[in-house]
Amino acid sequence: MRPPRSIFLTLILVSLSIFPARATPPTLTLSWDDCGALVVTKDFAGPGPYAQTISVEGLTQPLSSYYFVIGMGMYVGDAWQFYTAGPRGCQGIARLALSVAAAGCNSIPNATLSVPYFGPGVTDPHVYLSVQGSVSPALVPDPAARYALVHLVFDHSHSVTGPSGAGTCGDAEWEACFGNAGAGINNGSTPGADYVWANEMITWQDPSHSGICPYAVPARRPTWGQIKTLYR
Repeated sequence: MRPPRSIFLTLILVSLSIFPARATPPTLTLSWDDCGALVVTKDFAGPGPYAQTISVEGLTQPLSSYYFVIGMGMYVGDAWQFYTAGPRGCQGIARLALSVAAAGCNSIPNATLSVPYFGPGVTDPHVYLSVQGSVSPALVPDPAARYALVHLVFDHSHSVTGPSGAGTCGDAEWEACFGNAGAGINNGSTPGADYVWANEMITWQDPSHSGICPYAVPARRPTWGQIKTLYR
């Protein structure tokens, strides 16, 4: 005798209650400029400001904190040395501005940003830029909205091609990469579960991703605890 169809329907409903569908994680995007069209490469067009933005879409939970670590190539010219640490830093951190305001994105009220570390890695020659964000009170997001998590403006008004000179930072024509080397949202740092990337690498003076690009993203992402050891 064939079991009634209602039994099969009951079993399906029970299985769905035990194993609910997993929510889609929020999507992060790294781009030059703002939250308009994706821009993955940029060339030096003379002294002035150059911006990068990390944005997020699909937030479903209140947002209280986040962090990013952007890894750069091994050979960073003077023009990109906006360092907080290390023996060399032609530009200095004062020429780097951070905000959560970027055209095409919603801003996050009550967000506070900081740069705990920007300089060469402790155990490897890559340069790392770490950014922390805290939101208090936490943002109750609109899942359909896109938010700017960090808008970085690098002041290249003193940058030049060729060697550095008096009051200038040279090597602006050198290739450079900016790639995701770690991220976390609300202390969740597992790619694919806590977030996914729509684009996680951009380049400078290198539209074909040749030479030192793309930046070699580690096979195992560092934990936030490991990242904090860079600037202790």
